[in-house]
Parts: sequence; structure tokens; C-alpha cells
Amino acid sequence: MAHFVRRQHLHPVVIRGGGYGVQVVATGTRWNEVRIAQQGFFGTRLELRLSEPAESSHGRKTAAKVPEDRPGRGLNHDQLLGQIALPRLDGQADAATLNAGVRDAVERLTEVSPERTPRRVRLLPSLLRPEDVPAPARQGVVPFGLLERDLSATMLDLTGQDRHLLILGDEQAGKTSALRHIMLTLVEQHTEDEIVFAVYDPRKGLRGVIPDSHLGGYAPSAALAQGLTSSVVQELRTRVPQDPLAPAPETFQGPRIVLIVDDYDVLTAGGSSPLREFAEFLPMGAEIGLHAFVSRKVRGASRGLFEPFTGAMREAGGATFIMDGDRSEGTLVNGVRPRRRRRGPDQSVHAPGGDSPGLYGDRRGDHLHLPVRLSGSAVQRIGLSRAAFSAAPC
Repeated sequence: MAHFVRRQHLHPVVIRGGGYGVQVVATGTRWNEVRIAQQGFFGTRLELRLSEPAESSHGRKTAAKVPEDRPGRGLNHDQLLGQIALPRLDGQADAATLNAGVRDAVERLTEVSPERTPRRVRLLPSLLRPEDVPAPARQGVVPFGLLERDLSATMLDLTGQDRHLLILGDEQAGKTSALRHIMLTLVEQHTEDEIVFAVYDPRKGLRGVIPDSHLGGYAPSAALAQGLTSSVVQELRTRVPQDPLAPAPETFQGPRIVLIVDDYDVLTAGGSSPLREFAEFLPMGAEIGLHAFVSRKVRGASRGLFEPFTGAMREAGGATFIMDGDRSEGTLVNGVRPRRRRRGPDQSVHAPGGDSPGLYGDRRGDHLHLPVRLSGSAVQRIGLSRAAFSAAPC
């Protein structure tokens, strides 16, 4: 699927690139791999030795004339045999040093004509720190990462369409780190009167990230998760108007409630569903101040995404962030399949930011050699009291 997306982006470059001085050089195992709509834009065609001469665009007999033991020997569009030279200027013909020879040739040409050097292709960095992403312009916007297409920043807008986020990834993909980044950013942006967190953390990877001033409840097990859910739901019901004739309030009363759920698949093991009661409130997130950030494994996600809680998140328009996973799991969201990726860059993003790969900001102190920054102090909660989440110890 990712290969198909990149081909979609390449098509307009092939068609219009010549007018902007962009030259496209493409290779393939046979001519039929190029779309019929694109074939006419390749003015120069060179055909080397094919493993199956019958697939040649010049015919089997003509393609059979290309010798097998002559690398670089091939046919042009006039069916004339020719030899392609090695792209190096040092006079060497050793294939083992070809890469070094090409780099040497590029350096020499750059020295001769520095003004004609094109812009360098920008790649995603191997490590992205929070300070490397532009700061958000307002409260409630979380800088989430960079898009591979143009290295522009991707933002999560809690007051817009990104009220909920589902992160999918297998072990060591960085799910917990992504949640930690979101949590720390929101804590820095809001006071204890403006936001409160309910943390579901069966593997205890998020313990101590949220200061006591912003923490409403912490559930490290499925049993405690059910009690924490009941306490939060009790508060949410007070924000839903009960009188059908009463005028709708302009905004909700109290702080925003943010659900942080790490390793959701662990909480639902054995058929339990401790967050099921939130399903009816997720579509009303904007009216009652509810947000959910959930991570789970890719394995089993094709079935787990239809569980009541995650299903309600998707129906409420929540964003999905697909990380490292097995492609055999099948299509997960809008026809997007997971795939194996190296950690950090080249992550597939599906809303926010479209379908382009991107890189999330890793905020783990041990990985970035940065201290974990915890803002706020341990003070008594105001507004949504800690007693509301008393079912789960903090």
C-alpha cells in the first residue's frame, strides 16, 4: 500500500517535471511495470539483458542478441546495441568500489560547477527531539512529528478534529514514548484546573510521567481499570444535559478529561472490556471535554478494532497512527496495511496529516539523553476532585 501511495505522488512529477527542470530516471524488470499513461513521457529507453527475452518491448529475437556476460550492454529505442559506461571518473572498473567512485565523480562535478548543484533531497532525521518541531501557536495543539513529503510539522489539535488518537504498533515500536510525549506537552500547556488525566497503564511504562497535580487516577491492572472507568463515567454523566428543554450550555464545566490507555490489548485480554462504558461518551467529546489517546499492538488489531471502545473512537472521527507491524494482519484503517519499519522515521500516518509517512517526536529521557520534564507541583485538585477517581490508587 505504501508503494502504491508513493507511485501516486510520482505520477505528476513524471508528467509535469520536465517543465520545471526535473528529470526522472526510472528502472524496472520489464517495460510493462510502467503505466501506459506514463510510458509516453519517457523519451529515452534503454533495455539491458532481461531474464526472459519474451518480455522485451523489441521482441524475443532482438532481445536475445544482448549477451549475458556483458554488464551494461543493451538496446536503445532504435534496437541498436550499445554499452553503458560506469558513472565514475577515476578510470577504475571494479564493481566493489563503484559506490566510492560515484561519490568521487559527484564531488568533482560539484567543484567544477557549484552553481548548478541541485538542492539536496531532505530525509527524515534518525532522531527527532521535541524542540526540533515548531512550537504550537495555541493551547491544545500538540506537535506530533514531521511529514516525510515536505518535512512540515504535524499537529494534533485537541479542539479540532484530533480529539481522539489510536496508535497501533508491535513491541518496541515506540507507542509508550508517543503517549509520553503527548502527556508532557499537555501538562506544559494546561494548569491543573484545565486538564486532568486518567491513566490506564498495565505495563507501568507511564508511571510517574504525570505530576500529582494533573493526575486524576491511575489503573495498572484490568481490575482497577474497571473501577477507574466507573468513576470517570460518573463525572461525565454530570456534563450531559438531562433536561431536553434546557438551553444547551456554551461549554462544559470543569477540566478536560484525557484518557491515556497504553497497551489496550493487555486490558482486554480474556474478553474483558473495562473501557466499554466510555463508548457512548466518545462521540460527545467536544461537548463534554473528553479525549482519548490509546495504544495497542498491531497483532490482533483486525479483530480488536471492532471492540466497542475502539470502534466508538473510530466512529467519532479519531485519528489513527500506524507504526511497526506485520503486513499479514491485513488492512486496518481506510485500506492501509501495517508493515515492518525501522524505529522512528518512516511511520505511516493516517489522519492527521493525510496518508504520508512521518516521524513522531520521541520524548523518552533515556533515549534522547534529556531529563523527563514534569511541570506543576503536588497540590490538591480543584474542580474535578481526586475523589472522583478514588476507585484507582494513584
